[in-house]
Amino acid sequence: MITRRCRSLSLFSLLLCAGAAETNAQKILSVRDVNATPGSTIKVSVELNDGSGISAIQFKLRYPTSGLSLTGQNAIEKGTLLTDHSITSNTSSPGLISLTVLSLSLQSLKPGAGSVILINFDVASSASGALNLTLEEVIASDSRANVVAVTVQNGKVTVGPSKTLFFAQFANGAGLNSEIALTNPSSSTSAGGRIEFLDDNGQPLTAGFTGGLGQRSRIDFSIPPLGSVAFGSDGQGTLMTGTARVVSGDVIGGVVRFNVLGLGTAGIGESQPITGGIIQVRRKAGVLNTGIAVSDAGGAGTVNLTLRSTDGIQLAAASLSLPANGHRARFMDQLFPNVETGDFQGTLTITASGAGKIAVVAMELGTSAGQFTALPVTPLR
Repeated sequence: MITRRCRSLSLFSLLLCAGAAETNAQKILSVRDVNATPGSTIKVSVELNDGSGISAIQFKLRYPTSGLSLTGQNAIEKGTLLTDHSITSNTSSPGLISLTVLSLSLQSLKPGAGSVILINFDVASSASGALNLTLEEVIASDSRANVVAVTVQNGKVTVGPSKTLFFAQFANGAGLNSEIALTNPSSSTSAGGRIEFLDDNGQPLTAGFTGGLGQRSRIDFSIPPLGSVAFGSDGQGTLMTGTARVVSGDVIGGVVRFNVLGLGTAGIGESQPITGGIIQVRRKAGVLNTGIAVSDAGGAGTVNLTLRSTDGIQLAAASLSLPANGHRARFMDQLFPNVETGDFQGTLTITASGAGKIAVVAMELGTSAGQFTALPVTPLR
């Protein structure tokens, strides 16, 4: 017999209600909280604490249109718990998504915790504060059409000021490729943001990436709690260099791995913005050289470089102009062509003009496999 409660539901819901007995297993359907910045693209995960015993589930998600909008035609993605399940969605009502997940073969979702649906949203440039995401009319059933009790936990998108990670060197082409790997240290909140690639003049730099990404000057990402993502360039074409910036509303860890054909791989963490730093440098003509990359991290304008011997005596000075958000990369002998550095060891100090800040990275490169090392840059005192 169909109860009065079932008469008001959809055909899908009536099928669920046709099973007279309800299971006793308690399930929790939740929306994962996400931190975001204005103008970013985020991925919201709707999750179950355990997918076992659920073959079909239907629910609605309400969101504020003042701060969020669905990202294009492919805004809704399958979650990790789905097997042969299909997704039916209705987004015709502003601020409301109606979703049905159903297996025609009556297979259950995968056991354990995971995502049911992933939804991509664009965050309005004017958005701020908490944007609530509310689950409504949740109905689930097992393979025998018995109703499965589901508890709901709503979520939110918190929009706040951005944090920026600077990677002073990014390169791709001529057998060299870069991979940026990011981690989310939060155990409860997904981390979203974007990676921006900029050329020497501070303009968008378009490079090829693997994993079906193609040509990009910006990559949007979402990282689950305690998770990670990685994006690698394809190494194709002529060599291009620039800088990469990770912009997010969250605290994120990051490293860029440089892969040089014939030499190997070197990993370098983020470059903290500094007013000046010191680097130990070496060069042996035809065998070993030290390369320096510097990018503008805020009003640098001009960068001053000083080469010193191991006992701190100044040997030469040079300067580089640095456009807003721009980048420069040079080898030691290119910076100081009039100094004999054929067999040299010393230090290089690099400072931004005025109150400007810079991001700096240094690498030592040889001619044989394994001679590829990231060097620390120590802030001046």
